Amino acid sequence: MTLGIPPGESALSIAIGTRGYMPPEQAAGKPTYASDLYSLGMTAIYLLTQQSPQTLPLDPRTGHLLWQDASRVALDASLAAILNRAIAVHQGDRYASATAMLAALEVDSPIFSPPSEPTSPLLATLEPPEFSPSPEPPTPLPVAYSQQSYRNRQILLNKVKNYWIKGVLETSLHGKALIELGLEIRLDAVEHPWGMAWETPEQSRQSLPPGTQAIDKFDEMGEGRTLLILGEPGSGKTTTLLELGRHLVVRAEANFNQPIPVVFNLSTWTQLKQPLADWLQQELQTKYQVAREISQTWIERQQLLLLLDGLDEVDVTRREHCVQVINQFCQKYGHTELVVCSRIQDYEMLNCRLQLQGAICLQSLTLEQVQHYLENTGSALVTLSQAIQKDWTLQELVKSPLMLSIMMLAYQRIPLEDFPRFESICDRHRHLFEAYIQRMLNRRNVESVYPQQQTQQWLIWLAQKMVAESQTIFLIERLQPHWLANSQQLKVYQLIFWVNFILISGLIGSFVLEIQKLVPAVLIGGIIFALVFGTHQIVPSPTLKWSYQRAQKTLILGGAIAPLFGIALKLAFGVAFGQITEANYSSSLPQEISQGLIFGLTFGLILILIRGFSTPTIDTATIPNQGIRQSAKNALVFAIFGILIPGLIAWVCEFRVSFWALCGLSFGLVVGGGEACLKHLILRLILYFQGCIPWNYSRFLDYATERIFLQKVGGGYIFVHRLLLEHFAQMPLETTPGTRKG
Repeated sequence: MTLGIPPGESALSIAIGTRGYMPPEQAAGKPTYASDLYSLGMTAIYLLTQQSPQTLPLDPRTGHLLWQDASRVALDASLAAILNRAIAVHQGDRYASATAMLAALEVDSPIFSPPSEPTSPLLATLEPPEFSPSPEPPTPLPVAYSQQSYRNRQILLNKVKNYWIKGVLETSLHGKALIELGLEIRLDAVEHPWGMAWETPEQSRQSLPPGTQAIDKFDEMGEGRTLLILGEPGSGKTTTLLELGRHLVVRAEANFNQPIPVVFNLSTWTQLKQPLADWLQQELQTKYQVAREISQTWIERQQLLLLLDGLDEVDVTRREHCVQVINQFCQKYGHTELVVCSRIQDYEMLNCRLQLQGAICLQSLTLEQVQHYLENTGSALVTLSQAIQKDWTLQELVKSPLMLSIMMLAYQRIPLEDFPRFESICDRHRHLFEAYIQRMLNRRNVESVYPQQQTQQWLIWLAQKMVAESQTIFLIERLQPHWLANSQQLKVYQLIFWVNFILISGLIGSFVLEIQKLVPAVLIGGIIFALVFGTHQIVPSPTLKWSYQRAQKTLILGGAIAPLFGIALKLAFGVAFGQITEANYSSSLPQEISQGLIFGLTFGLILILIRGFSTPTIDTATIPNQGIRQSAKNALVFAIFGILIPGLIAWVCEFRVSFWALCGLSFGLVVGGGEACLKHLILRLILYFQGCIPWNYSRFLDYATERIFLQKVGGGYIFVHRLLLEHFAQMPLETTPGTRKG
């Protein structure tokens, strides 16, 4: 709201507005009078173009809205200039007041030029200058912007850009191949050799002109755009998706009214009845460290643009259900724009289809394109070019841009007479990946830290688990007990955990309890822990940030339920240990109730503090195993709270300070995240001694990234391509542990 703000001044506030019609300063909570002029200009542009502002293209260099070509009315240049000044991104470039803008409009010159010959029936429907405004089309609910929400948006945009554009697209296998060969790669000058075909429900498939990009067809669709990208394995589907995403990220950074493009991989959609909106919240929390409250708001207000990769990576038994869930999401959130990628053969085998506006099918390379490309790369690939001319298996595989890149790395500088010959595509395919793996293990410019055989075994184990769990991105903190090889190892994990739980609890309790009270106390504590946390799942803690509003929501639990629980627990202990008997019933009962009440209130206060610090936020930095590191920090913070608050209250009430402080210490350690750290440590130890992983796992994964087996995505890792992941997963895994170096 801008009422009550003197001209030229701004005030921090919560801005209410509709996406597309609100200027940047209003979203940041600092509106001025110029903000209203921006909204007026955008409304006028909608009336002239019949298109919402967020559907109109932007100049990628300046971020200015390119709306004049879409106008259905032939405008005088003066009016266009007035509107462009009114919607300037920087408020200093707009009119200082409504009076100044009115004066510009009242200049003695015609606003509308005489109508020209219409170029389409649509333009002929308007008769300027007399036209009646149409009602605004349905748009997402008004968005409440604040400085924090604007900051959250920028953090997510930065993560998408750093994870997927810089981390994956700009370090793609094709780019790595060029760098390895000593060739310069300029992303702004690269024109992919593969072609595209376009298809819509009303239009049969047709080839697109050379140089056409996915963003060009995406822009033609208008508001609520939905697109399907199809292609053979290794044809460049993900690259095309990420290039589209790069354009969309640039636009979103230049204009906050644009939706936030976010990349997801559908392989993790594993629950048949899980709505796509719920899955998106789960993925935003796991992969981008976005609190569920924030992601739910974004989804409900349709502020995300979904880039969904890997439909073919969804388990075949669930794939059609996934298509139906996406269609249901599109029907419910009609303004949310999305793009889906899939292998064409897997998609065509489905009995149902995605209800999208258009589809791009990536076409295979031709031999002429391949030969021309190799001739321009230098002498290192001359023999590869000659071998392709003579070997039909190479000719078939090289139609894929991915396989071409792998050949460039695996077969460079090999004499023609040393090229192996195969009679089947499968044998050639397998040999090519084996040659690539060996070439990358022998790279001279990367220090060999781990034995080659052990490196392969660790990557094989990781690939097999990722395929079994339908994962594309691997996060160290998301290792789970069910990744263990068999039920016997799972039992060992549980046994070690409970032994550690008993030892730690017994050690803490031995300072304040006699042995006859210690055993039942540890037993009761173990039962409560098993009911609340269990041992089958590891859930890292979020980043701490205080919120009074969130703490308020826990007042009932911490201020009412916790005291009742404390009274019940104290009475149970009193009866069990003989502190409450028939003889002293009348005198001991009030004392036990009062102590239980204070005990419950104390730990209810700690619970309120914990919930208050678990504020919805987005982590700005992501490093490997960040979730477990954060859990350890949280456990330390809440352990200090647990000691100080109960200890102080016990001292004031003349209770046993040591007993209360140690109870608070235990409570803070467990609830703060210590239980996740203990589970993770035990699981890592078992996997290490089984030879499945090295001790310093992040160091090894970074090493595998340097060897061009993996790519780093934020705090996680992905294989450089799905085909390489599948190749590793099909390789045999040795049953005996190898050398545990690292």
